[in-house]
Amino acid sequence: MPEPSEEAKSVSTSYVAAFKLQRAEQIANRFGEDVKNQMLSLIGTQLTTTLGPNDRLLRRKGTSLVLFLKTTDPPAKVRRRLSNAMSAIRQQYIDVGSKSALLSVAADWIMFPESQCPSLEAVFAEVDALLAKGGPGIPSGAETAG
Repeated sequence: MPEPSEEAKSVSTSYVAAFKLQRAEQIANRFGEDVKNQMLSLIGTQLTTTLGPNDRLLRRKGTSLVLFLKTTDPPAKVRRRLSNAMSAIRQQYIDVGSKSALLSVAADWIMFPESQCPSLEAVFAEVDALLAKGGPGIPSGAETAG
């Protein structure tokens, strides 16, 4: 009996990762909405470096990004990849009017298996609930049980 191919052996898993810009309100109040948008754009651009051909990244609720990943990698490897992408940003020069400011760009984020939600609406409800907690409720790079 022929042995299954490597592709057949590997089972892909779908994950959802939600990212929320840290200090979004303070940034918008001090530097303006455009700076907040630039920071979210930097995070999004950096996250696109981790995307596979079937992955999707979208903006959610103004200060958040949601990433849908389909991968054969184990959860620890996916978390490490996302963590490395976020760590690569750290500080960036952001245009503030006619000047530039060196600002710390960071996001709280969480990852969970998409299978823990029965529908797309349930996925977004889960993401919204997690993002509503904010800061300390979302340890950077945490993964929910599931």
